[in-house]
Amino acid sequence: MSWGWTVIEESEFAVLYDASTCWVVEDKTTRNKPVKFTGETKTLKNIAVDFAQGSDGMPIFMRAYYPKDQVEFRLVKRAFERLTQDRQREFERLKDMHESREAYGYG
Repeated sequence: MSWGWTVIEESEFAVLYDASTCWVVEDKTTRNKPVKFTGETKTLKNIAVDFAQGSDGMPIFMRAYYPKDQVEFRLVKRAFERLTQDRQREFERLKDMHESREAYGYG
């Protein structure tokens, strides 16, 4: 879903892009959903974040835009790594739950 952005790093669950004036961290599990709204931080660093809407009506992270002139790359890289780790844990939890259901005949 890169819109011509350059992929810097990609994992099973996330992508880190170079998008000219900013770096973008995108969640691959939600990127095909429509953007419900975009929020911005109101600090010295103007980070914008796109959100989708979950089935429960709650916002779900889609991607974050980190301005290169305001945010160090190491912080963006860490955000990419955290997103990857969080989604990996979530996937493993769901996989374990599914396997447990099958083992007890609920699947």
